[in-house]
Amino acid sequence: MYEWTRERGAPKDQEVARVQASLGIEADGLFGPLTEAAVSTYQRDVMGVDSKVIDQPMMEALGMPIHLGIDVSAYQADTDWKAVASSGVKFMWRKATEGQTHVNSERGDDQGDGVAFARDAVRAQNQGILTGFYHFGRPDSGSRDPKKDAEAEASHFLRWVFSDLADLPPVIDLEKGRKGDPDYNAKWLVHFCDIVEQSFQRRCVIYTASWAYDMFLKGADDLLIEYIKRRPLWLADYDGEPDNEKRIWDEYSVHQFTGTGSIPGVRGNCDVNWSAGGWIERLTGCAA
Repeated sequence: MYEWTRERGAPKDQEVARVQASLGIEADGLFGPLTEAAVSTYQRDVMGVDSKVIDQPMMEALGMPIHLGIDVSAYQADTDWKAVASSGVKFMWRKATEGQTHVNSERGDDQGDGVAFARDAVRAQNQGILTGFYHFGRPDSGSRDPKKDAEAEASHFLRWVFSDLADLPPVIDLEKGRKGDPDYNAKWLVHFCDIVEQSFQRRCVIYTASWAYDMFLKGADDLLIEYIKRRPLWLADYDGEPDNEKRIWDEYSVHQFTGTGSIPGVRGNCDVNWSAGGWIERLTGCAA
């Protein structure tokens, strides 16, 4: 299974900076010789082990737990949630809707089984997995009025999701948009979040990648960008250097590190994520 560690020579990392601050050394996020020495001392004196690596037990001891999570959709049918939980997965987001009409059932476009995502949530929660829902936004396919289009998609999402089943805040997946019109996309995103947050009484999490930000939001009005960056970032980045991909955000709350992961109990590949520094605990109480 997957192990979260940081060692000397690793790329600049927000979690390394948190550890450095906790150990009372310069918090620059770079794992060099001084950091290695401080980590080695802590591991020996506090953890009782001979290690120069920041690992999950050390992070836990520092009050910054690391959690493994997945996100799934109709592609992952008949998931064995007991096996998933036994593999160490602590959280899960399930795709619920897309655009203005699609409901993500186990059979793809068959809306007759539109509660499949809710059943997944219940079954995951029964195994102690924190659960939430996400909407795949399609600002590229609606009207010329971003507010009207965002309202239609938000209403569709809220019509289907069960907010009382959600341990985690709702997520808006931003991987589509109107090319060459960042203000439209930014207004759409802000309005979608406003509507959903009013219903959930929790801040939305924004899922995106650097390429999607650059393609659809870069260059948008500064006030819109400031409003967007207030929301937690779930960053998709597979090259192992997420700190270089955060764009407008100061930090990310969840890092999707692979889109082809393997988790016991899940048929085929799935997206796999780390949430470090106690972010999952914060997200469970992420009030609007």
